[in-house]
Parts: sequence; C-alpha cells; structure tokens
Amino acid sequence: MNVFRYIILVCGAALDIGLILFGIVGLFTFLDDPYPSVPIAMVVSWTIGAVVLFGLTIWGFYRTAKGKRWPVMYPSFWKGVTVMLVLSATFFSLEIPEAGWIMLVLGAGLGALLYFFPKFSGDLQAGNYAQSGGSPQAGAGSQAGEGPQSGAGSQAKQHAGKAVELPAFRADKAEWAWEDAALEYFRLRGTLYDLDDSGQKKEFQDRISAMQDSETDKIYDYAGMPISYFLGWLIDRDLVSDEFRSLLGPELLQAVKDGTQPPVEVLRNMDYVLARDDIDPKVHRFMDLYYDDGDINSDDKRVAHSAFKHSTHKYFFDYYKAVCSRFDVPRYYCVDFNRDSFHELSQILDQRYLELIGCGINDNELRKDKRRLRARYFDTEAELLYESGTPSGYVQMCADAYENMGDKLGRALAGELQEFCTEDLPDEDVVTEKILSHFHPHRVAVMKPVSAEIPAYVILGESEWEEEHGVAFTVIGDYAVYSSYYADAESPWSEDRMFEYRLQRDAEQGNFCQVAPVPAQLGGYDTENNLIRMAAAAAQRKEAIDDMIEAMFILKMADKYDYKVVYDGKEPNYLYISATKGNVRTFADSIRLK
Repeated sequence: MNVFRYIILVCGAALDIGLILFGIVGLFTFLDDPYPSVPIAMVVSWTIGAVVLFGLTIWGFYRTAKGKRWPVMYPSFWKGVTVMLVLSATFFSLEIPEAGWIMLVLGAGLGALLYFFPKFSGDLQAGNYAQSGGSPQAGAGSQAGEGPQSGAGSQAKQHAGKAVELPAFRADKAEWAWEDAALEYFRLRGTLYDLDDSGQKKEFQDRISAMQDSETDKIYDYAGMPISYFLGWLIDRDLVSDEFRSLLGPELLQAVKDGTQPPVEVLRNMDYVLARDDIDPKVHRFMDLYYDDGDINSDDKRVAHSAFKHSTHKYFFDYYKAVCSRFDVPRYYCVDFNRDSFHELSQILDQRYLELIGCGINDNELRKDKRRLRARYFDTEAELLYESGTPSGYVQMCADAYENMGDKLGRALAGELQEFCTEDLPDEDVVTEKILSHFHPHRVAVMKPVSAEIPAYVILGESEWEEEHGVAFTVIGDYAVYSSYYADAESPWSEDRMFEYRLQRDAEQGNFCQVAPVPAQLGGYDTENNLIRMAAAAAQRKEAIDDMIEAMFILKMADKYDYKVVYDGKEPNYLYISATKGNVRTFADSIRLK
C-alpha cells in the first residue's frame, strides 16, 4: 500500500517541480518583456502556488513515513485549497472579480472544514493506541496501512480533548512491555520497585544498565511471551500472510506446528514485532475486535475506553487464564512456553474466533438439504440447512428433534415469541398453540457442533408481530436460549448461548452451589455469612470474571473489586460485579444467578 502511495507522491513532486520551473521561467520572461501579455500578479501567484504544492507533497512523504491516516489524501485536499486560492488571485488580476470571489469563498470554506473538524484532519497516527510503557497487546503500532475499525463501524469518541476513532490492530511489540516484564522479573526474584519513587526508579534503571545481554534478551523473550502464544496459534491455524510465510520460510513454520520449535523463536526472527501485515487479511477484523485491550491516555497509562464486560472478550484475559493462572505467585510475562498451556489457549482462541467472526448465521455458508421439516406447532414446512462440515448424523439428530418438538420447548418458544407482540393478548389466547400460530418458520439451520450429544439449531421465520425484520430462535436441547430479529440470529455454540442453556438446565435440575462474592485471591473470604446461592453455570461464569479481574489487578488496570446482589424475594437473582482503578470503572458486568 505504501509503495503505491510513494509512486503517487513521486509523480506529484515531479509535476510540482515542473510547475515551479515554469513559473520561474515565466517571471524572468516577464521581467524582460516591456509589454507583458498577462498581469504580473497572475505569474507571481502561480509561482508561489507551485511552491506551496511542492511543500504539500513533501508533507505527504512525511505523513506516509510516519504512518499517519490519509497520508496522501489529506495533503491533496489542501492542494485543492491552494489551487482555488491561486485561481482566485488569477481572476482578480484579470479583472473578473465575480469569479475571484467565488473561488476565494470555496477555497476558504474547504480550508476551514479541513482545519476545524478533527475527523477530517487525519492527524491521528496509526500508532495512536500504542504504548511505550508496556502493553502486552497494545493493539496498534506505528505500522502504516489501513484496516477495518473495531466494532460495527468507525465511530468517533472523545479522548484527550479531541475526537479519535476506535482502535484497529496495527502491531504489537515486545519492547512496549519490556519494562513491565523487567519489573515482574525482579519481583519474582525478591525485589519490588516502585517507579513512582525517584530513588527506586534510579535503582531500577541502574540495575538494568548493569545487566548482561543474555539477561536482557531473556526479559525480551518474557515481554514477548503473550505475542508468542498468539503467533503460535496463527501459525498452527495457517492464519499468517503470504508475505510472512515467504519471509520466515516453510521449515521454521512447520517446526512450530510440529512442536520442535517454540513460537518465541519466530518472534525473535521478527525483532519481537507482530504487525498487521504478518496476518492473513481475513483475520484482521478478529484482531481489531479481540486483540486490542483498550485506550491509552496522554500519560501512556493503560485505561479502558469503556468498562470491560465478561462478553468483551480480550486476548490478555484469555492468555492469563490459560497460561498464567496456574502459578501460585502471580505473573503475566515471566513464563516459559508450555505446550499444554498452548493447546488450552488455542482451543479458547478457536472459540473466540468462532464467536466474533462466525457466530452469526450466514445464508451463503449454509448448504441445503433436500428434506423439508414440519413441527406440530407450526403450519408451514421449514427448509433444512446445515453448515459445511457438519456430520450427517448430527444433522439428522437435529432434524428429528425439531420434528418431535415437545411441550417444554413449545412453551419456551411461545414465551419468546410473545415478547414480539405489542398488544395485550386475552387470557384465552395465551396458549402455546395459539401463540405459535403467529410464527411461520422458513428454515432450520444446523451449525457444526461443539458437542455432538446435544441437538442445537436455529429456527428462522416470519411473524405478523414482526413483519419488517423477521424472527429467529436459537434452540439447544429442549431449551429456547435466544430470540432475535432474523438478521441477528446467533449460533447455539456461542459462549452466551451455552451459558443460557446450562443456566436453565441447572435451575431445572436443582444444581446450585454456594459461592463467595469476592474471591479469595482478591481479598475475599469463605464464611457462612459471606456466600451467595447460585446455579452452577453462574458460578462458572463468575469464576471466569474473577480471573479477568485478577489479570487486570496484575496489569494495574484495576485496584478495587466490588459487587452488588439483587434479590427476587429472598432468593438472589442477579450479581453485579465491578472493578475500578482510582475513580475510573474499568470492568462492569452482571450475572443472572438462576
């Protein structure tokens, strides 16, 4: 991409230089001509304009080298302003004031638009979200290149007094985390440094200066360990770019796949940098949504641009859970590569990729089965679809489950469908059969199973209660775990849908347990008066949340854990958990307990 930009800029520079030379020749010709055919103001304005255009081209080279946004387009807009102002001076010199005023107003208007509206300024560096103080996944380096923005679209938000865009992954570098890794390295060896204390900071810096190269390199390995694990997953799943394969060579990549070389060896050969260009483009959106961990303020301290939630899955949470939580002494960087931990993390990454990129229902990726299905509650047949790679036996199991739908699932679907009805139904119409008569299924979609023992599928159809968007139900076993508009249908295998299934199943089976609201590792204690009754699935989700917050404590993203219980009568119904750093809330989520 930058090569193309540089070609454009070189061509622009050649044109600008030609205009400057033409203007200089024109000036000398004018001075030698006692009866010039054009006004001197016209010749001077065009010559000055050519110099300004050349300066804007040089600015474009600088912006491209620095990885700024719109490095060529933004100077081009200002070139447009320059040309309008030159034309304005030309028309005035030719005594055509009407045209001169028009060009002057247009040029001044465009210049004001470029100057006063930050979203058009393009002055945000590609490394705006990078952090020199040590982010294990800083989310964006100073690499050039464009890519999709985080979330559903590019939205501006306020940060440090100016509007910026939500981050897109550009690069991650071990050097950004080196200081944090060194602090952890020394802490695990018995020395704790407080860098806010000037004396301890100098002692820390002196100790670093006295280190042997081998020890410095070891800390670089540790600082890059989170990147190494993720890079290993990319290599193992063939999700690296063609350029990356050519650069590293097939032998080294195959050795990583075979387990004979750790991925940190590859990272060393990349100068401890993982860049966007190293990754297959189809993974870029996943990186934007998942790998970045937040925003950076003017002091280069890690802060969240909005409070994390359990559903806001981020790589450093999952890395900590799979790789670091097994240690008695808390750590994040100072671990050696472990194949068992890598396999555990890889399974989590597979699930995250499925959830963030493939949890929706894409009709283009579903294959049609010749069968048409009918359930007793509905008056229309449904086309059977299945995701490529789904075992035929599992497709048959789901088809049988749909056609033999029981009363429990029917009641659950009726309850979900009734939420789409905006009128008050008379009591005699609040009956499963009557409610479901308002839904007309068209398709039953079966996705590749995570567990082949449970029939799980999505019912897609229409209802007069929601004519514009259609209706979709996600079903797992005998439970309706989700309802939505047709376009927002979700796979049964997302984490939230599986949680809903387990929660309903636990409540039905009476599978409850007692859990301390604040975990022991964060200062809580287990006593009879400090326990909350919740379904086992809720307890598992709380444990996952506690692991997240523990990672945030270690990474200094939080320093306080808080909770609130909401009761339904005497029974706890919801648990709200939050974490704060100072006065800023950095984590907030709720768990339904039954």
